Amino acid sequence: VSRLNTQETWELEYDEQLGSHTKLPNLFHDMIVTKTNIIQENVLSVNVAKGERKFFEDKEATKQAAIAVYRLLGDFASVFQMLIKDCSSSSSNSIEPLSSSTIMINSSEHLSKTMCLIIILNNFAYTRRFILPRLKKIFLNYGFRGMDRVYDETEIIYKRVDEQLLDTVQNEYLRPFLHRLESRMYAGRFDWATHIRVISVKDYVKHIILDLARVHAEIYSISSQLVFIVLSRILSTLVNELAKLYSNINQFSKAGSMQACLDLIALQECLGRCMETETSNKLKELITQIPDAAEHIKSKALTDMLNVFLKQMQPYSIAFRDVTQ
Repeated sequence: VSRLNTQETWELEYDEQLGSHTKLPNLFHDMIVTKTNIIQENVLSVNVAKGERKFFEDKEATKQAAIAVYRLLGDFASVFQMLIKDCSSSSSNSIEPLSSSTIMINSSEHLSKTMCLIIILNNFAYTRRFILPRLKKIFLNYGFRGMDRVYDETEIIYKRVDEQLLDTVQNEYLRPFLHRLESRMYAGRFDWATHIRVISVKDYVKHIILDLARVHAEIYSISSQLVFIVLSRILSTLVNELAKLYSNINQFSKAGSMQACLDLIALQECLGRCMETETSNKLKELITQIPDAAEHIKSKALTDMLNVFLKQMQPYSIAFRDVTQ
């Protein structure tokens, strides 16, 4: 089981409930079913007439069987960790073949690194939601005991791995955002203290929205259920980073403070549905900390510029309207 990562083909299958996944989770399922059938035929089946004792009447045997199931399920969780590690170690965003397999969609199109990571994440979600419950039913049907405890312990492992996978996906998507955020904010030697005239939302906000629209499209192509999970984590970090950058601003001109309000409100309006409540509240709090924020928020000039911007961004921001938790 622990070497199943070498059998990942990256060919996608579609599931109505969880989107696209590869054959890997079902390969694990079929392997376990085959093994349990062999065990049933050669170990668990008994001939009572000949005085053979049922396997699960032996406490030690029952204990060892439960331990074996626990290890099998844990080993498969480690397969996803290995795939993520291989994927993360790739030097470019265009993934090279991992573990002697070819990364493809429908055996033709090469995957980006981030697409590969999303597929791994969705395979893991598919495993937790469908494969593990099916296997539990099989184990119980064959008389395995202590499965509730085994699955409770296994869930601890899978939650930890799930968090590791999400962290890796989040960090991979965030890298270009964080690398460019400050430089884009201050492009053209922009200075909040000497800014004279507000014309429109600054380009750094546009880039955040456009880049997140691309991220949304990539994730949605694999699983709509992962969209909010990943985007909300990205936005949580981005808002924290924006808060740090704004805290370093020593002085605002009147126009500079209006510009800051316009930028942050535009971000809130376009991406609010993709944020956790805590992130949204933090962004709102950041807006209130801008000098003269209350005055700017009520101004017709800001409202007009905001509406123009929202109309311009509608082809891109419309995707975010359907994002649900």
